[in-house]
Amino acid sequence: FFFFSSRRRHTRCREVSWARRCVQETATQSTWGLLFIKIRDMKFFIHILVLLFSLACSQSTCPKFSCAATSSPETEDVCSTKTGNDFSLSKCKNSLSQKCDFNFDAQMSVCVDVRIKAKTLLPGEPCAASFYCMSGLCSFKYCAGAKSGDSCLIDQECNPGSYCSPRGKCEDLLKAGDACGNSVGKCKNELACANSICVPIGSLEDGAVSDNELACKSLFVMIDNSGATKCHNKPKLVGGNTPQPCTYGTYCSYQFDGNTDKLTMPCKCGANSAGASYCHPGIGNLDGDVSKFLSFAGKAFTTPCHISNPWFCLRRLSDNPNEYYIAYTAHGNITAIEQYTNNDDCVKANVNRDYWLAYAGANPTPNKSNNSSGGSIQLGTGVSIFLVLLLIELALLISVSYTHLRAHETREDLVCRLLLEKKKK
Repeated sequence: FFFFSSRRRHTRCREVSWARRCVQETATQSTWGLLFIKIRDMKFFIHILVLLFSLACSQSTCPKFSCAATSSPETEDVCSTKTGNDFSLSKCKNSLSQKCDFNFDAQMSVCVDVRIKAKTLLPGEPCAASFYCMSGLCSFKYCAGAKSGDSCLIDQECNPGSYCSPRGKCEDLLKAGDACGNSVGKCKNELACANSICVPIGSLEDGAVSDNELACKSLFVMIDNSGATKCHNKPKLVGGNTPQPCTYGTYCSYQFDGNTDKLTMPCKCGANSAGASYCHPGIGNLDGDVSKFLSFAGKAFTTPCHISNPWFCLRRLSDNPNEYYIAYTAHGNITAIEQYTNNDDCVKANVNRDYWLAYAGANPTPNKSNNSSGGSIQLGTGVSIFLVLLLIELALLISVSYTHLRAHETREDLVCRLLLEKKKK
């Protein structure tokens, strides 16, 4: 869930998730300068320059997403096809039990079963059989992982509340005030690693030194004139407080309340039929979403969820499901609201499914929209597809099919089942 970059720096601006191309372009400029200085062979230099230019211009426009007609029987599992830079999206055969395994880089995406498959559940998640657990062990209806002190290779092998340390051992997640970092350790879910110290998410005021946006109340940092990275008040888009249309390849301008600092961020592609691109409104125009996320993170992330997938765990354990859906939607708006602006129904169902399912849960009123041209995904009867999917997923978390149980029954189980079936007859 750590959606902000934690340690990258550059000379013009600090990267946040909704403006990551700023860092990439600055790095590219530096690379070109080094090439010009070091390469003496002009013929070789020309070849390199042409290659770099072709790579830089490989996507000069944003992709278009169109809703295709019903798939033919022989391609009924195909939910997305890519032609050039554009996507044609089709409904999955069974929208209640399947979702599109959409991939921006793939020429073709297919429908996949949303039901739990073998070896997909993390330690601590509810299970009906060892068959479903990554660890291969379902104990007392929960997947069991490696305990603190046990050997490991990756975080997913360790139990909730622990991680796989650089020493190859499962160790407890670090507490507030503990030293942290890639070579030291990982903080608990409700903490952020800032300046190599674990601190509560959203706890640092503007002006505090921090190399992690997640530690700041503003969820934003900038590098000042002295070169120090500090929490900074939130930027606002110049010319609007909602996602604004822009020309892909250009930059959007931002300003800050109370000072004269300026910031430019690249125009970002949306996911719509027109191939339109937008300027993010700036998190200064999303104060409500920032408050919702920080409020949720301050209490819900203290739940002992696995570090590899806390959002899924929180959805299952949250005492207030509506609060969870509101926080998840707020998280989506903060990080990439332009991706959810003017989405067609097929984009909602195939490309941005998780966001719109959460939005439907947070806004149960049919056809209610937000500033990203909303409306929940609806069934023909007016029942939210989100609610049906949620019921299916909950049922699958606590049950296994009769056929699967028979595949694992013992000789004693078989005798009991046959006697019961005979008695029923």
